[in-house]
Amino acid sequence: MGIINILFKKLIYDRHLKYSKEKINKLQNEKLKKLLKYTFKNSAFYKELYKDRGLDYGDLDNIKLERLPTVNKTMIMENFNDVLTTNHIKKKNIVRFIEQKPNPKEKYKNKYFVVHSS
Repeated sequence: MGIINILFKKLIYDRHLKYSKEKINKLQNEKLKKLLKYTFKNSAFYKELYKDRGLDYGDLDNIKLERLPTVNKTMIMENFNDVLTTNHIKKKNIVRFIEQKPNPKEKYKNKYFVVHSS
């Protein structure tokens, strides 16, 4: 990362330090809403999870955190392929990659860092 890029990122970061609590909350809610809508559109797992809880796409505009279903690691691992928002990554290929390339600095598909956890 070049010095210009670092300075630019610092400028953006410093600007956020001046935000009021209300503005920070508003930004967080906007980003959460954007993330929830993205997962609804692009992840079969989350779309089904939301619908099973009686949530439709339009409900995500004003949803309270308490209404969101909880998700745990077991659920994610059991539904790995459906959790992802892309169809060019599959669990079996990730497992094979980890077994064949134990160096964590090597990227899967020259794009993604893959880390195994217990």
